[in-house]
Amino acid sequence: MDKKIYGVEGIIIIDNCIILGMQKEKRWYKNEKLGAVIKTIGGKIEKEDNGDPLNALKREMLEEICGISDKNFRIKEKPLFNIETGMSDINSFEHNSGLTLNANFYLININEEVKLTPNDLPFIFKIPLKKILELDFNETIDFNFVSEFAIGDYNNKPEEVCLMVPLEVKEFLSNYE
Repeated sequence: MDKKIYGVEGIIIIDNCIILGMQKEKRWYKNEKLGAVIKTIGGKIEKEDNGDPLNALKREMLEEICGISDKNFRIKEKPLFNIETGMSDINSFEHNSGLTLNANFYLININEEVKLTPNDLPFIFKIPLKKILELDFNETIDFNFVSEFAIGDYNNKPEEVCLMVPLEVKEFLSNYE
């Protein structure tokens, strides 16, 4: 059965780095190796958001990241772009998925020096913009390739990860100054 998820995602920039989050451990993949998805911060628009994508994005950010408050960041009010894509196109762990993602992507600048840590995620990643452009997107890679950028609990980590970041995001980052 095909299903569409309506969501919102934030391209969070701080100190010329992008912030990405790793999905919760209950959503990790157990194949030959233990795998997890790393993606922009965001998620589904939920009932409590009253249909407002900016409310959903703020809620998701505050749920997923410690060290920030709504005074520390600025969300550009208009989305950068909307992406509708099959999950199988952006998540190498979901090759046979009938799930479709429809999400608005917003630019978020964190305007103060803050110490970011994961809240309800196992890891967040602070990756320099130049480095993110060198990484393989939507392909499974060894966790060690991104571990130097990881902030979180190393006692439990996946062996491999997929950077589930649409190519439009990579293109945006390559032109970001």
